[in-house]
Amino acid sequence: MRARPLALIGPELDALLAPLHDLLRAENLDLWPVPVRCDDPARTLTALGDLGFAGALLGRSVQETMLDAAARSTLEARRAGRADALNLTAGGYEAGYALEEALQRSLEAAHFNALGARLLVVGAGGALAAGAQLARLGFASVTVAADDLPDAQAALRGLPAGVKAYATSLRQEALAATAVHSDLIVNVGGSAGLPPAWLQPYHTLLDLEERPELHAALQRAGGSGLSAQDVRARRLGLRLAQVAGRSPDADALREIALLEG
Repeated sequence: MRARPLALIGPELDALLAPLHDLLRAENLDLWPVPVRCDDPARTLTALGDLGFAGALLGRSVQETMLDAAARSTLEARRAGRADALNLTAGGYEAGYALEEALQRSLEAAHFNALGARLLVVGAGGALAAGAQLARLGFASVTVAADDLPDAQAALRGLPAGVKAYATSLRQEALAATAVHSDLIVNVGGSAGLPPAWLQPYHTLLDLEERPELHAALQRAGGSGLSAQDVRARRLGLRLAQVAGRSPDADALREIALLEG
């Protein structure tokens, strides 16, 4: 079968080109990564369709605009307000957002016991909504903290009925007490984020930004950490699966996923 072109849109994906090409070929996935410049999302999607592109991986700089231009979108993409992949369907390109499922799969693979635990999600942007959806794994409560309260409130939309959900601002003094009583803290990045001094011995931390000061504070406190690299690898695999129907194993994607800016 002839390899179909896969667009890599956004400068954040430039470093993926050569290693992803080699991996897709080794895994017999019929995709050929091609860097694509995007100045006009609608015209870019039309051109991709005319040229037979199977889909696209999207860098951070284009994720919001490409969601708006896509013919349709998944629930996860609409919740986050952005897309990280596109796949060609009979009705045009469908936008998806894989972070939500990648987070859930990573926690399950780490055998984290969410039942009855308290979750705190800190950060900004669409990743807040993806983090909040971890509440579906059985957490007793979820608190979302953002720079601006409306962003935190928006991230909680779509949670199942019965989930105890709270929105707060990172500027509120009461947030420190919430952090102390949390079991899992997820730092999704994009804001001033979590103060390192809040980390306690009983905390489990998933820091998607991998901030050195948080890692050092967690070690000093004696807490435990979950792998952001695992989340990245699973996310890249899910994005490829959206386009190709399957993807390489997460372990095979681990090093490549680190190259995404």
